[in-house]
Amino acid sequence: MQYAGYTKLIEDLDVLVPPLTRDLATGDSYKDEVLPHGYNDILVLKKTKTVGPTLCDHIGLAIEMQGIRPAYLYPIFQKISEDELVAYISDKPQSTIRRCIWHLYEWLLDIKLPIADLTSGNYTPLLDDKYYFTSLKGVKDPRTKVIHNMLGTKEFSPMIRKTSKVKGMIGIDLIDEATERLRTLHHKVDADTIGRSIQYLYTKETKSSFEIENETPDKKRNSRFYQALQTSGTLPLSKKRLLHLQNQIVEGKKIDADYRDVEIHVGNVIADKHEGLLNIVDFIGPIHERVPSLMNGLIETHRKILTENDLPPIMHAALIAFGFVYIHPFNDGNGRIHRFLFHDILRCRSDKNEIIIPVSATILQNINQYYDVLNSFSKPLMALLSDYDIDDETYELRVPQDLHYLYRYLDLTEHVEFLFDMMTTSIHNDLVDEAIFILKFDAVKKAIKSHVDLPNQKADLICKFILQNNGTVSGKKRNIPLEYMSEETLTDIEDAVQVILMGFNDL
Repeated sequence: MQYAGYTKLIEDLDVLVPPLTRDLATGDSYKDEVLPHGYNDILVLKKTKTVGPTLCDHIGLAIEMQGIRPAYLYPIFQKISEDELVAYISDKPQSTIRRCIWHLYEWLLDIKLPIADLTSGNYTPLLDDKYYFTSLKGVKDPRTKVIHNMLGTKEFSPMIRKTSKVKGMIGIDLIDEATERLRTLHHKVDADTIGRSIQYLYTKETKSSFEIENETPDKKRNSRFYQALQTSGTLPLSKKRLLHLQNQIVEGKKIDADYRDVEIHVGNVIADKHEGLLNIVDFIGPIHERVPSLMNGLIETHRKILTENDLPPIMHAALIAFGFVYIHPFNDGNGRIHRFLFHDILRCRSDKNEIIIPVSATILQNINQYYDVLNSFSKPLMALLSDYDIDDETYELRVPQDLHYLYRYLDLTEHVEFLFDMMTTSIHNDLVDEAIFILKFDAVKKAIKSHVDLPNQKADLICKFILQNNGTVSGKKRNIPLEYMSEETLTDIEDAVQVILMGFNDL
């Protein structure tokens, strides 16, 4: 068995890229075999599948068998012999795969190879839309006769593979689905209650987004994030707008006037009895010199997708929001802005701007899944960034490796699947539950006030106690309502509430 394709190129050229989910090799069997290979598996090609002697032959095999992976090809192209590549392409310049390699080399490295322009032959798409989501309006490269149809730009171009799960999302409008689910309650819930439940969802989303960061904001920052959510989807995405949002939601001393000009990491400090305090680093952002280019690419990619209006909104939202959090352009507030972008993009793609899906609350309930999807990028990255250093006194982070291509050309398929799952769960559970809760609250509060004359604040508190304990006030809290009513009155209220709650069983 001999390594082949990307597997051989990574080993021979010693390029810094994450491990493949499936390695490739050539073997002596009469059929292809998939075998265990440490942490993943390896496809061993049958003996009749031959590969040429050069590394360029392995680039061709990699694209044929393992797909176009710009994050891998960029560092490979930097180390491959240009003369060898020119000879390889010139030998069969009409070959579809060799034309794609030619085009990608010139596009990724911005280097023109000494090869004459093609003057004949049909154009071929760079990405096959059978396997990838592609740009609706590809750009024709007359030199190579390749139609460049990646979703983004040279500065930032994420990819989504057409897995069966992702293909099942096509045609599903989550905002529409959320709206329809609320409409099913109209026979029991009036428009005012629906409106108040939506307002409560904004509060819940605001609170949950801060809780994910283990942060308790002051009233001012809480109010500003709430207001940002309410107006999401109404203004174009731009550097100026992102900076304004960052300034609104972070503490005063953490406000940024521009993208960060230092290296940044996510992690925590733990105590060690031998070493004292240890810095545990879970994620490192791209070096700060690359941030303006990456962010320009992210914003331009957003605008490109918005203009073409062909990529499903949920995929659009996942690409931009997760791309943003991996670029980590600010010194603080990146996670909250990342989750804000879910809403901003979904709502700018919809004409139903009053609905918000409380996805942060659902993420909070499924936090390990959230960490898993973030770790799918950060763990392999951290294995490559082994030479970073944190100054013990200044805590300044130094990162010698410039792996910008990993942040630039992301495969975000798994992230799209995750966001869809969280949004769907939120719609099916939290959205309707919140509307029903408010309806219950109103009905129970009305029952309380029909039995005893109480100020709204006291009635709200007793109502909360009753709903927390499925229709009765628990023994520990019972002394509070008994300050305002007799035990007999409280029991009558609880009996009335039981009847009220039974009426909600059909919902």
